Amino acid sequence: MNRLITSLMVVFLLTSCAKTVEPSAQPVNTIQVPQNTIENLPEPTNTIEKEIPTQEETQKPEENLTTPETQNSSWVAYVSFDGNIRLLDVKTGDQKDITLDASTGTNIAVGESRVQYNDPKWSSDGNFLAFTMEKMTQLADRADFQDGIMLYDADSGELKILLENQQLAGFRWQPEKPVLSYALITEPAYFTGRGEVDSTLAHGIFAINVLTNEKYELVKPQVYSLVSPRWSADGTIVSFNEVYLMEGSGQFAYFNLETQEYVSWEKPIGNYDLSSSGEKITYDNLTYVPGGDERIYMNNLSGENEELFSAPLSENEYAFAPIFSPDDSDLVYQVASLGTEPVLSRLFVKPMDGGEPRFLIEGEIIGEVIWSPDGTSLLLSVGPYQESQLVLVNYKDGTSKILTEGWMAAWQPN
Repeated sequence: MNRLITSLMVVFLLTSCAKTVEPSAQPVNTIQVPQNTIENLPEPTNTIEKEIPTQEETQKPEENLTTPETQNSSWVAYVSFDGNIRLLDVKTGDQKDITLDASTGTNIAVGESRVQYNDPKWSSDGNFLAFTMEKMTQLADRADFQDGIMLYDADSGELKILLENQQLAGFRWQPEKPVLSYALITEPAYFTGRGEVDSTLAHGIFAINVLTNEKYELVKPQVYSLVSPRWSADGTIVSFNEVYLMEGSGQFAYFNLETQEYVSWEKPIGNYDLSSSGEKITYDNLTYVPGGDERIYMNNLSGENEELFSAPLSENEYAFAPIFSPDDSDLVYQVASLGTEPVLSRLFVKPMDGGEPRFLIEGEIIGEVIWSPDGTSLLLSVGPYQESQLVLVNYKDGTSKILTEGWMAAWQPN
């Protein structure tokens, strides 16, 4: 079963992997598819319909969508229901297959295998797309998982294995460079007790130059293993989590490549995002499962000036998953209620200058949220596993359009 978890909690999942096999390279094929001051947040009026559209329906533009004029790149990479990576032209609806050999079948006979792809990420110049490959082989006594990272060249259409025989715990592109940073899962003997680790087994953050294949250690561990690398927009600061417990989020830390300074907050935070300037960080305190009291906070990178940012909420409501707009003028975050079925998330945008939050849309299990490069639109995945839709939301008026079925979207930079 695909190890994607589309839920309202964020737990850093460290997956085992072994030797990677290369799928047969396939040519790229083109497929035609076509306000108010609040004490409690307002009741939503924009709700995403749960019905999955047919292919013919996705060809027709929604009449209620106000499409912003944009000079954006229109290509979005995403994971389709069959486990393959595809490109979607947001403007025309055209699609291109990047992979063709994936399968989501779970009834695998002994000795047989199936491949799935996940987590597409564009380089900052839009020239390369990296994504994970998982091959599951059914053995007599267990299922064997083998993972790697694939690299797609947008200009030549070439697809190749970039990393194999690695046990990965997150990867991200370094901005403005053809460098992919990645982390490794902890060793089996790393934990020696509750909150106690063997530091000699700790892993740092690694990197690979995709043009030269040079591999090197980017950040050395201080005490704990480092996972889930993230970057400031200028590529000078890489942030990560220090693994100090077997479950939940790790302690937030970062490394400044220019000053060679390593800073640890020595406390965990949940979902977070760095401002484009690298001077601010926004985060929630959802470090394991929601308790109904999670909120959005703003801080400087040193962690010395924490301020509550999210608006007041009703009892058992919680806020999570904050994301800066490209120009740092606004913050988008989600609000949900504890104990409701199905889980309905409401998406709000709040000005950084202190204005009131504005409701955008509601949907069942809003997964990843990404801004268009120019900040005029938001692209969401909405819905449970194998029912998720990619939904384009106009930032100014909240109108929306269902683009296709899938999840894990990544918008190609201009």
